[in-house]
Amino acid sequence: MKAMLIDCYRARDRIVLWLKTPEKDIRLERLYTISIYLEYSKLAESILEKLNLIGELTTRSTYRGEQKKVYSVKITGIASFERIVKTIEKQAKYKLMMYNADIPPEQMFLYENRLKPFTFVELQGKDILPLDIEAGIPLKRMAIELMPEKDIRIDPDCPLRWISINDRKMTGNEKAILSEFSQRFYSDDPDVLLMENAFSRLPYLSSRLEHHNIHCPLHRWDQRKIKKKGGKAFFSYGRVVYRDYAVRLNGRFLVDSSTAIGSECNIEGIVELSQLTGTRFQQVASRSFGASFQSALVYEFVKKNYLVPFKEKPVDMPVSMHTLMKFDRVGHTFDSFTGLHHDVAEIDFSSLFPWIIFNYNISPETLLGGEGPYQDIPGLPLKISLKKKGIVPTAIKPLLDRRMHYKKNPTSLNKAKIQGLKWVLVTSYGYLRFREFKLGIASSHMAIGAFAREILLKAKTLCEEKGFRIVHGIVDSLYIQKKGISEKDVKDICREIEFETGVPVSFEGLFKWIVFLPSVNDIKRPVPTRYYGVFANGEIKARGIEVRQHGVPKVVKLFQKKVLELISRSDTKEEIKELFPYLCQLIRKTLFLLPTLESDMLSSSVRVSKTEYNNNIPQKIAVDSLKKKGVSVYPGQKIKFMYAKEGTILPEDYNKKESYPDMDKYKTLLVRALFVVLQPFGFTKEDINYLTGYERQSKLREYVGKINEKAMNVIEASFIH
Repeated sequence: MKAMLIDCYRARDRIVLWLKTPEKDIRLERLYTISIYLEYSKLAESILEKLNLIGELTTRSTYRGEQKKVYSVKITGIASFERIVKTIEKQAKYKLMMYNADIPPEQMFLYENRLKPFTFVELQGKDILPLDIEAGIPLKRMAIELMPEKDIRIDPDCPLRWISINDRKMTGNEKAILSEFSQRFYSDDPDVLLMENAFSRLPYLSSRLEHHNIHCPLHRWDQRKIKKKGGKAFFSYGRVVYRDYAVRLNGRFLVDSSTAIGSECNIEGIVELSQLTGTRFQQVASRSFGASFQSALVYEFVKKNYLVPFKEKPVDMPVSMHTLMKFDRVGHTFDSFTGLHHDVAEIDFSSLFPWIIFNYNISPETLLGGEGPYQDIPGLPLKISLKKKGIVPTAIKPLLDRRMHYKKNPTSLNKAKIQGLKWVLVTSYGYLRFREFKLGIASSHMAIGAFAREILLKAKTLCEEKGFRIVHGIVDSLYIQKKGISEKDVKDICREIEFETGVPVSFEGLFKWIVFLPSVNDIKRPVPTRYYGVFANGEIKARGIEVRQHGVPKVVKLFQKKVLELISRSDTKEEIKELFPYLCQLIRKTLFLLPTLESDMLSSSVRVSKTEYNNNIPQKIAVDSLKKKGVSVYPGQKIKFMYAKEGTILPEDYNKKESYPDMDKYKTLLVRALFVVLQPFGFTKEDINYLTGYERQSKLREYVGKINEKAMNVIEASFIH
């Protein structure tokens, strides 16, 4: 029989396989024994004897090519796999090296049988053989939204107000709602459930179904209670993040759209990562992009029959403090020439850091040893062995190849699949130094940065030799300018840079004009990640300003978006400056509409890094308000608040009939949003405040004299509703 392998999971001491044909879903069980490895030592012998485990002495290879004596310990009771590993650790007082001890049995089952999720297999007796078939079977999806009567963090047993399936809302009394939901669930029999905050809301939904004694098979097979598992706060790229512990289903998939991968990727993107890394769908969807990169690495370990380190980390080469301070940095940045520029094109290196990892063979075993020939690292007293391809470059190459294929064939489906690949490759650089990465060392990080700087400088030199001027550059992007620039000119230089550097270079487009922005506090200081511009086709690109910031109120983002749309119709600096008084009038119109807007349009959000504050800032007031309601706030969680006349309040406490927005505060935010855009044209906050004052309303037209009536009509029709 031929079928598609969708997933596998543990049920007691067996591996359960979920197979799918166009007609039905199939559940198969397989007995499985997993092996872990302990380093050969007297300590290992005594622990094995004490725990009554049998260890077979054998020799296995490490990723560095060393032959290592280890005890192979078979575990038949896979339901107790993690408990046995923890017991061995505690008995050894964490002094014993272990291998293959953190790969779940169901995942190792796939690895050892050369199986990947979402690939066709053939069943021949007890054997499951992978087939080389490209076709797929669509997954049935169900988007679920629900609204409790109260905040479930305060009252986890509160009734349900309404629930919707695929945008069809069900209302009424709770039991009737849940009965209808259960009937729909039975009839649709979905493969994938999509929910916002699913890891806390699905357990709540399950408890309400149980309360009314309504059976609904949230698990397709092997029913078990769905419980909220809590969460944890952790540091990630310099900020504190809170994440709920994942809830996983048997025979179905659960995607939390508020997680890193769930918010960035659709189902096709997650399936793509699952296929490429050999990792089960729910593990991909519930973890980080960096974890997917590590999964690809572990898959490569197992495929090459290497021992997979458990908590053993490579020890980096020692370098002096002077060397560390000088070279422990990222790519190069060319300060932008602030202001408006014409005849500018953007060119980007596609996946620059991953290509450096592959091209220059950056991997711990190539940096920490190996045979010649060697590659010197620019500016670093280190060298890389080129004798054989390292395991990290080998693991990253399939991801690179697939992304390049999708970029060359930009169908709608391929664009969906490429999103996850992009972020996995982006995080691969940082993960090479992450403490939880199995092969993380600082030298890898520094080597990539050194090569990146050299490549950007080489690209700059090539551009200048062809008559281009570099108006801005940041790590893997260059903004080049030449009078009368054409698409052919840019594509020619892209090909030349790609040939010289060995990294694919993409032409992102020609700008009608682009504005590089200075610091809000110092107009003489350029800020590399803040700019906006209009491509020749009319598309707007903005970075670093309010329209791209997550915590800014929606009304401010919509206002700035409208400002950008309006000035995008202009061709010159003078035309943009002519619009100034009418953009100020747009602030007045927006302020007039504020009292009619709902709280979600006025709310700001912030990720709290702590829960105790000394100063009476908005997040302190919001955290204190939540605590009074019985809601526990943890570092890394996002909280929302809004500015009302009586002060900072929670959005749910805002009542348009009884409360009123803080007009001065929202005016300050709107003024800043306009000032950021128009600062390079010589306008100040004082100018904006003056023209948005009520005493100037009747004199706006006098300010500019002759105006563009067509532009005025467009603006008057564009106020936020």
